[in-house]
Order: sequence, then structure tokens, then C-alpha cells
Amino acid sequence: MSTEISVKNPQVALRSSAAADLQPLRVGTKVTVKSADEILATLDSNGRFEGLPWMPQMVDLCGKSATIVRWVTSSCVPTEDGVVYGGVTDAVLLDVGHCDGGSFGGCQMGCPLIWKTAWLRNQGAADLRDHESHDAADAVETLGKLAGENAIDLDGRAKCQATQLVQITIPHRGSVVGQYSTEMKLNGLSMSTIATSFCSGVLGRLSGASAGISGDLKRTPVVDLQLQPGDLVKVKSKQEIIKTLNAAGKNRGLWFDPIMLRYCGQELTVTKRVTTLVDESTGQIRHLKVPSVVLDDLRCDSNQRRFCSRLLQLFWREVWLERV
Repeated sequence: MSTEISVKNPQVALRSSAAADLQPLRVGTKVTVKSADEILATLDSNGRFEGLPWMPQMVDLCGKSATIVRWVTSSCVPTEDGVVYGGVTDAVLLDVGHCDGGSFGGCQMGCPLIWKTAWLRNQGAADLRDHESHDAADAVETLGKLAGENAIDLDGRAKCQATQLVQITIPHRGSVVGQYSTEMKLNGLSMSTIATSFCSGVLGRLSGASAGISGDLKRTPVVDLQLQPGDLVKVKSKQEIIKTLNAAGKNRGLWFDPIMLRYCGQELTVTKRVTTLVDESTGQIRHLKVPSVVLDDLRCDSNQRRFCSRLLQLFWREVWLERV
């Protein structure tokens, strides 16, 4: 796919060329990440394309084959005024892992990497070996240096995709019919899935269930189970969890997501202990006074979050769990 198009704005050329080549693709289609020198040609001095940072973890994936998991047609972005739902243009998720936080103070959020279509080409694994052999070492080094230098600003704040997403998210406005149509077209969602999501959203708003659950505590309790990866736990009942929450539905600042209610009473395995996170709204790296854990790598259900494509991990306080 050539990007040598004579127009005044090269980023528009890259976007238009990539969209024309990749837009018809669906979830499950194989693509190849472009070479380091091709990626460099898309980035500005801050290591970004159309505002989205190229992450240091992406460098080693240049020339590699991957599969589209979903198009980033919708995302949820936390702001001081609440959560904004919107979309990112010409971007997808691939099945090539998540941010490991190594360049961002050891953040353990494990966010999926977002890929602009200008960074990908519609090629199969058959072209992989030839592409890898021509990726110059100096281009890889330059790309890695550019991404690394822009990962943290002078004030020590993370400049990752999660913290910059608010800058490039286009808020959904008006009717959601267009959003549902886009999900069916690009992400292959069935009419029944769309209908179920719509109905559950309406019922949730009417019943108040979408706002989550809450308690009446002013100071919430802490339990230190010292859980480690591999430990087996059981999620407490809804009634027991309510007794650990304040009026905002939080325990020591962590919100109990209503999606997590479906796991009450289930036995799950600890996959990660979380002690360090990046505050998405400020970029500050925070070390948690009260650690949390991730269970079975469970993530947010996009169908219950207006098809948000971020697929973030669910964090659990140990007070909501008991050892098995």
C-alpha cells in the first residue's frame, strides 16, 4: 500500500490511504504492522499520529503479523465532569497483547494497545519474512528512542494512549442508532446483541442498576489477604459487598463496577496483584495504599458499556473476596 500521495497534508494522505485499504476489514482479519521506518514517517515530533501516541511496547511488533480484535468505534474517557463516550477515527485493537507499563512508572492497568490503520497493511503472514529482513536497525532504534522520550513528561506524568485519549475522542452526539449501525458493520455484532445491549441499558437506567450499588459507610473497611497470582478466591455475595461500600459505591476510592455482580459467588484465580496505576485524567503515577487484584484477567464487558473498545481490566479489593 503506497502512501506517496500528493496532497498538502501528509497525515490526511496516510489516513485516507489506510482507511481505503483497511476499512472493509472485519474482526478476525490478519494484518501486518508496518516497518519502523514506515511508522516513523507517520509520527510528529511528539511520537504521535493524529494525537495518538506510538507506544514503546509497539516497537518490537514492527513487521509482525496480527489479527484485528475490534475497531475502536467507541471508548469511555474519564474526565473531571464524568465519563465521556466517543470514538477514535481509523483505529483498531489487535491480538498482540497489552501495555506492560514498563515505560510508564510500572503502571499495571494492562490497557490494550490502540493501532491507527496508517500503521498497518493488509498483508498475510506470507509477506512477513521479507518485511522483517528490510527493517533497518537504525530505524528501529530511532523509533524506540522517540517513543521512550515522549512516554513521560518533565513533570513525571505519563503521556500514554490512555492519558491522551480524551484529546482525540470525538463525543457521541444525538441518536445512538448510527453507533449501533457502525458496530454491526465494523465489529460484526449481531442484531440480537445490539438489541440486548439497548434493552439492558434502558432497563438499567430506569431501575437505577446502571449506576451500580452503594453502601452507607463513611470509612470503608480494608482486608489484607496478601493474595498472589495463582491463589484461588471466591467473590462475596452482593449483600456482603454492599457492607464494604460508601454512598458513592466505592471502597477506599475504588468503585465496585456493577458488571462485577455477575461474578458473585464464583471461584476465580488471581492473575495479578495491582499496586501501581496511572491516573488517566492527570497522567500522575500513583502507588496504591490499598492494593487490588485482577481475577482470571477479567475485563469490562463492552456490550454493557455502550460498546466501549477499551476492554479494561476489572480491579478487585481483597475485602470483596475470600480465600478458597
